[in-house]
Amino acid sequence: MLNSTILEVIIGLVFLYLLFSLLATFVNELIFTFFKFRANHLKKTIQIMMDNNAEEGKALFNKFHQHPLIQSFLQKKGNGFPSYLDPEKFAAVIIEIYNEEKISKGKDSAKESIEKLPKNNYLRHILLRYIEQGEDKTLELETNLKNWFNSVMERASGWYNRSIKKWTIVIALVIVILFNFDSIKVYQRLSKDSKVRKELVKYADNNIEKYAEYIKIDSNNIETNKELLEEMDSLKNEINTIIKEEINSIEQLAGIGWTDGEIKTAIQDFWSFSCICRILGWFITALAISLGAPFWFDLLNKVMKLRGTGKQEEVPKS
Repeated sequence: MLNSTILEVIIGLVFLYLLFSLLATFVNELIFTFFKFRANHLKKTIQIMMDNNAEEGKALFNKFHQHPLIQSFLQKKGNGFPSYLDPEKFAAVIIEIYNEEKISKGKDSAKESIEKLPKNNYLRHILLRYIEQGEDKTLELETNLKNWFNSVMERASGWYNRSIKKWTIVIALVIVILFNFDSIKVYQRLSKDSKVRKELVKYADNNIEKYAEYIKIDSNNIETNKELLEEMDSLKNEINTIIKEEINSIEQLAGIGWTDGEIKTAIQDFWSFSCICRILGWFITALAISLGAPFWFDLLNKVMKLRGTGKQEEVPKS
């Protein structure tokens, strides 16, 4: 069993990593929403699914994009693309496009358009199979389209995660430097000062539950559902809450933040040993924050339970 000092130091650090991970998550979402990272990635994924490089694939994507159901997701109609699309809507749009083509140009012409898609295109395979079966298995077609969409989106989440990971680390590092969150310095402070440790543990214990709702937001996930994306809009004001109420209240306690003396030292003695240690502490913190709030929230819950178990097992001496 870990002794109480080590456990309290771990709880203090983990809680701080959770708090700053939440801040990084909200900042990430503001930036990713402004630059439409998720929408652009989803658009690119759909284009790949339809072989947008081929002429027929490009025409199909344009019909898909201009479909009223897709346009209904956009605040402004036009060239934008939704940030989220569920498999049911995807399947419905594809089926409607085919039916409209069949009604306007005839079944044979619609089939010819599909056959012009690249032979290795899975959508081509699904639709041609549907036509060959006599078009009496619409439910099976819908199921195949949804399964295909889900399979591609699962892989797309990995692509999206890798593409934004570097930005997540950069944003985390900027936050760490702005707040001067040096993990080495904080660890030393917590190890030496029992009052600080206990205050931070108490703060973590009193506030952990209210962070549960924020943990749902995952900036690295392209499949974040529509409800959570809408909820994200209402949660953006929590950035101010986290900075003004949470971080400001524990900055001095945990040894986070800049003092006039530290700023002067950082400028004048940049290559001194203390500054090198500070930079190392920053990088440790940035890497920790980049692991994400869900990771630290889960770990904090486990460590807090371990601490509670340890207390229960203490037997007073007779």
